[in-house]
Order: sequence, then structure tokens, then C-alpha cells
Amino acid sequence: MIDLASIPGSLSLLDFQFRVGNTADPATWAAAPAPYEVFFQNGAPADGMDRVMLYWRDGAIRNQWLQIKVLANARTRLTAPDVFYFGNLVAETGNGSIGAAPGTAAVTVHDAVRTRAALGRRAAGITSSFDFNRDGRVDVRDYALVLATLRRRSVLQLLTAPA
Repeated sequence: MIDLASIPGSLSLLDFQFRVGNTADPATWAAAPAPYEVFFQNGAPADGMDRVMLYWRDGAIRNQWLQIKVLANARTRLTAPDVFYFGNLVAETGNGSIGAAPGTAAVTVHDAVRTRAALGRRAAGITSSFDFNRDGRVDVRDYALVLATLRRRSVLQLLTAPA
């Protein structure tokens, strides 16, 4: 979701640039897949604001960074582009990547231990660090996913966003 000061019309994908990568240098990243849906909500989250919601298909962006650039133009009313980043590392539980190499986030045995300890939680909310398939519970499918990811040694290079 991106919140902008009230926009005079509607935005399109031409008002954004999307890149993906897994290096410390965003200049080397490739173009990202286009979102499959863009939804605009006028007046949200408050009067004087408009919300843009971008949706990608499940699995379209995995184990890499997504850079979103909102372009500066008359439609966005920005005087300079606004750039921000989202990282995705499947089955990483947010434990600071204990045991990962410096400068990386990685799925480690600590993620497996924490996920196993969370097994059986019937009502895992959207913010759950262990419900990887987002079905509302932490079960053997989530545990199997963290074990499979652990075997693949998935790593995400940490990023220091450019100024």
C-alpha cells in the first residue's frame, strides 16, 4: 500500500517503476513482474489522502528485494521520486538471522526450531511470523516449508537503501 496526498485523477502502472534483486546494489536489479492488480481508494486512510494498493501473484517475488519507485509527475504530485524497498525471504521468522553470514538474512536452524515450537496455533493472525502459507494456522505444512527452505540454503543480501 502506498498513501499519497490527494491525487487529481487516477494513477496507472506508468506512474511506478518496479525492480527486483538480491544484491546490495539496486542498480544491478532486473525489472520486476508487473502487479496483476492495482486498486485505488480515494479518501483513505484519511481525508486528503488516497491509497494505492498493488497486488502480485503468490510466488511472483520470492527471496529477493522489491524496489518500488513512485515517479514524480503531475498525477502523483511528487516533486521527486519516492523510492522504498520490501524484502522477502520465505520461512525466515524475523529472528535476526541467527547463524547467518554477516550482511545477510538466511533461513537457519533457529527458524525451524521457532516454527516447530509454534506448531498447533489454531488462530495465527496475519502478523504471525510462522504461518508462511497464510492459511490462518501454524501446522506441519509451515514446518515442512521451513525445512525445505533450510535445505536450499536461501539467503537474502541485506540492503542499505541509497540516499
